[in-house]
Amino acid sequence: MVELSGIAVGRSGLTKHQLQCAFLRNAGIPFIQNARGRPIVARSYFESSKLVPPPAASKSTWQPGVM
Repeated sequence: MVELSGIAVGRSGLTKHQLQCAFLRNAGIPFIQNARGRPIVARSYFESSKLVPPPAASKSTWQPGVM
């Protein structure tokens, strides 16, 4: 969760788990909280086809501007 949200420690009187949940809500990522308040994201969310594939590499080659 730290890699996904970038939140490793709490601040402003909130725990890191509370901040991570807020991040996930704002990002629109579905999650549940376990009994200890930790956010749990299903692995299937990231493996689904919702993710946009990276753009294909351009097939044009570079041409110098002095020709």
